[in-house]
Amino acid sequence: MARHLVNPDAVPATPSPSRRGRPSGARAAAIDADIRAAARALFLELGYEATSMDAIAARVPVSKGTLYTRYQGKELLFRAVIENEMERFSLEAGANDHLMPDDLEGRLRHHARTMIDLFGRPHYQLFSRMLDSAARTFPDLNVLRQEVRTRRYLRVLVDDLAKTREGGRLPRHDREVLANMVLHAIAGWHRHESALRDVPAGEALAYADRVVSFIARAADVPANAGR
Repeated sequence: MARHLVNPDAVPATPSPSRRGRPSGARAAAIDADIRAAARALFLELGYEATSMDAIAARVPVSKGTLYTRYQGKELLFRAVIENEMERFSLEAGANDHLMPDDLEGRLRHHARTMIDLFGRPHYQLFSRMLDSAARTFPDLNVLRQEVRTRRYLRVLVDDLAKTREGGRLPRHDREVLANMVLHAIAGWHRHESALRDVPAGEALAYADRVVSFIARAADVPANAGR
């Protein structure tokens, strides 16, 4: 499903002077969006550790009281930024879901190629580097990343495979095995190789296709002639 996405590098406009009293629901939502956009920009620019709540408040700009009313600390704001980014990546990944094949192997291949496409996008790479850097000072980051990025995607993939004729006949735990095999075989390989060198998109796509072919044969899933 195609979505129009906001430019991730856009600097939020300076909000108009606040009025007396509590802001309306729409205005409060706009302030919160501005805070998260400013925090995202600074986290990417400076890293988690070097970014202060004072700097975020100044970037929006809002008072520190307004900022702390919404987010009691930098960790909570960082979590909100991560969740927003993962939702954004999910929307991007789903942009071509209308092209999804009807068979199980075809769907596995579609998801595999979608992963490779996402891994190659500059803003995804920048965000991943920020997370890797933040993991040194954010003790719960790996758990959060696992929940938001990995487990959420696995749930989507497992449920999606059930919509196929072959997947619908498989117990859920078998679909979970298939989903884990595809995700970790491709994402793990790409992460390891990317740490050593620039991985050409064509090589990554070819690798993802081979992974799906091996997994489909191991699962005794009939190959899709119309790949």
